[in-house]
Amino acid sequence: MGILDGKVAMVTGAGRGLGRPHAIAPRAVTRTTETLFAGFGDEAMRELESESVSPLATFLASERAVHIDGQAFVIYGGLIRSLQGWQPVASIENSGAWRLDDV
Repeated sequence: MGILDGKVAMVTGAGRGLGRPHAIAPRAVTRTTETLFAGFGDEAMRELESESVSPLATFLASERAVHIDGQAFVIYGGLIRSLQGWQPVASIENSGAWRLDDV
């Protein structure tokens, strides 16, 4: 089991009922990965901007998400996926990057 698998297991299993912990697995460009993703073009780079992660994190910390407990999510561009383990079980898409009001 890898380190990320362990974090997801903690959040989705043992973490349930302990104050709404969540795991967010962003697919985002960082200083470390920007040269890797640069070959995909400008459109792909826009979809992988790290700023697109904050609306989901803010939503999950809000009262609007009180019914969501111990979930793992992948987010990039206009896509948010809810995971069971590392397998997607639900997805929602947006025409562009996510904003808090869209989540």
